[in-house]
Amino acid sequence: MPFAAIGRASALASYYAPAFATDEPVLGLSAVPMLAATFDEAEVLLRIARPAYAAALARHGQILLATEPWRPAALWSTFRLRSAGDLRGTRFALDATSYAGAGWAELFARLGAERAAYTEAEVVLSGGYIPSEVLAREFACVTEVFFAQQLTFLTANREMVEALTGAQREALVAVGREIEADLWRRIRAFVRRDQQEVAHRGVLVSEPPADVLPALRKAAEPDVRRWTDAMGAEGGAILANYRRAIGF
Repeated sequence: MPFAAIGRASALASYYAPAFATDEPVLGLSAVPMLAATFDEAEVLLRIARPAYAAALARHGQILLATEPWRPAALWSTFRLRSAGDLRGTRFALDATSYAGAGWAELFARLGAERAAYTEAEVVLSGGYIPSEVLAREFACVTEVFFAQQLTFLTANREMVEALTGAQREALVAVGREIEADLWRRIRAFVRRDQQEVAHRGVLVSEPPADVLPALRKAAEPDVRRWTDAMGAEGGAILANYRRAIGF
């Protein structure tokens, strides 16, 4: 439904936050590529951006109760990726869903990859929505690049929350915190288990070669700038505070 209607339509709502980046650019942050390289960094980014998330949601009658992290986007390929140069000239596609960030395909074009249909691709970037067991039937290798860790938001209708007693509001917020902490613990364990399961199916699971992450980060800079430009001064502050916090 339209983003402006979510806060009025239900007491609780769960949705893919970047889907509403045109309404509130800050909601697209978790789909901006190559910002976090680990779960710890992704949690730091969430902590720094949370006040901006809360302010954006408040403008639409919502209160953020919890975030659910997706499996970090990874590169699946028909061959083992040995260097960033291996991407040049390869047939590239996004996975067969609509859950991809703005500019993801263009980023790989900057590295020399050639856009192709999913069924013809040698390299596919999966945002974590398609189960790995499905991708494992079609690709021999997966490289964990932590391309982006997208978020689902659980929000509450502000009017509903304000109608609760003080004790009820405290309980609701506490439950949200507990849910979020549990979801972030679970995603860490899930990725380890997921890697083991696809390896058991014969997929080669590997860390990125030394030059791949620097090449991806450099290619992602236009996408990072596009997000900060859409956000204005607030976006620049979020990015600077985040990079300072992780020592980037």
